Amino acid sequence: MRRLLFIVSLIGLFTEAFAALLGDGDTNYRVEGVQTQGLYYRDASFDQPIIGAKFLLTGEHRFWRIGFRFSDKTNLKSLRKLKLYKTSVNYFSPARATELKGAKATVVEGREIHFDFWNNGKGPEIIIKPNEHLWLTAQVQPSMPRGSTIDAAITHAHVNGIVCTVENEAPIGEGVVYEFDRHVVPYYRMGFIQNWNKNYYNYVSEVVFFYMRVNNDGTLGHGWDCGKQYDETSFQEALNQLKQGRGSRPVRILLGIAHCAGELSRVTQNPALREKLAQHILDAVKKYDLDGVDIDWEYPGSAADWRGFEALVADLKPKLFALGGGKMISSAMSNYKFPEAVNHYGLGLDELKGLHQQLDMLNTMTYDAASTDGHSPFWLHHQSKDFATRYAGLPPCKINIGMPCYTNEHHLDGRLTWKQNGYSWLVGSHLKDLQTKDVFKENGMLYSYNSIKTIRAKAKDLKKGGYGVMIWGYDTDAPLNNLHAFARILAGAFRPSDRPLPMQDKAPSSTTQKKAPRR
Repeated sequence: MRRLLFIVSLIGLFTEAFAALLGDGDTNYRVEGVQTQGLYYRDASFDQPIIGAKFLLTGEHRFWRIGFRFSDKTNLKSLRKLKLYKTSVNYFSPARATELKGAKATVVEGREIHFDFWNNGKGPEIIIKPNEHLWLTAQVQPSMPRGSTIDAAITHAHVNGIVCTVENEAPIGEGVVYEFDRHVVPYYRMGFIQNWNKNYYNYVSEVVFFYMRVNNDGTLGHGWDCGKQYDETSFQEALNQLKQGRGSRPVRILLGIAHCAGELSRVTQNPALREKLAQHILDAVKKYDLDGVDIDWEYPGSAADWRGFEALVADLKPKLFALGGGKMISSAMSNYKFPEAVNHYGLGLDELKGLHQQLDMLNTMTYDAASTDGHSPFWLHHQSKDFATRYAGLPPCKINIGMPCYTNEHHLDGRLTWKQNGYSWLVGSHLKDLQTKDVFKENGMLYSYNSIKTIRAKAKDLKKGGYGVMIWGYDTDAPLNNLHAFARILAGAFRPSDRPLPMQDKAPSSTTQKKAPRR
């Protein structure tokens, strides 16, 4: 038996040596480098993909070994637990991946790492099928400098002792380490540009800029806000205002795709239209020089919708990665849609997690509940955290729990009006109620919102748990120099980073803003 194993090992070594003489490898055995991860989080508890290898083979083969080389700009001391995963889908998601264990891992000259599953015939048997992907992952430590880059290339890959030809060994683009400690993400609408000023950028990490919408043919068009249709000129003017206010701050501006469920359903379930939409989104991000995209579906209504959404994100991510700069992709979702997808639409939990684990951020719409204790009560706040973790399978650093910067208005007899008022209306007209109450009654109506007390309590809870905050929307807030402005109250307990605020933001006045409806 030992002699047989020795002969097999010799055959393997000779086969590999002969294959190495082929130079760049056998073109019938090809590996293509792919990359979909533009943004990395400094967290030690979850695996993040560095680079993928797509195997372009005919038939099944035993996988022997693969090697990677990190760029000189990658801080290797801040990466740990390098692993290999295999997926049958074209993206990395822990829920859709199988970890490959048992390899002999070797570091070569500090910048290269080799995984050997053959190990002279002693390694585990790993079978690779056509178009399957292998992913090199790592855990990024808190010591990784903010804004630094992570990038790697494939050096070689062997199956059955044959050297594969490596194509696109170092995909264009590189991942960026997230600049902040946590997310604070407001949505900004063109209908309320008068309330925004540059000092808001000291309080936020990203801004989602509405409106673009999806058309039935897979193209993008300008949407509407507050009953008004916007054109290219007004879109550019509002965007320029945002960029000028941002200045050199590292805050990201994302293209907001507004809720258009019917069009998204049709387009994403058609592969040709879905690819067209992904290209149009990419073109818009390039044209307007933006930092990524946020898709507000509202809402996937079937298993096919969810699978189409999953495919759209998978199509879009490598395109965004190739632009460089750590382009992001995020989505807004109501937490009750998660169990609905599994329990009523028959979607597999691994599929649901697969979709969301591709996202760089998930923004939960934790408001508009029909509840007598407010439309964004604490029980909904905790439910959103639970559902986003359990059904979306995301770590807290990627989950932003929504907080409303507006009121909902209901008749006391239970009839809904869907009339809403901006936070500035509360500051100007009901400041006493705003201090500690989440609801008040007036003229036969029930007004609900988040009080100053609730905002502070939610912010403290999220910071403790490592979550982020999403706000709809600061554009109806009281002016930032007001002591009771939503942004200022939130920042007292929760900011993107625990860094000192600029001096000009520390002297509030008592001015207030006029009533500003949400929609």
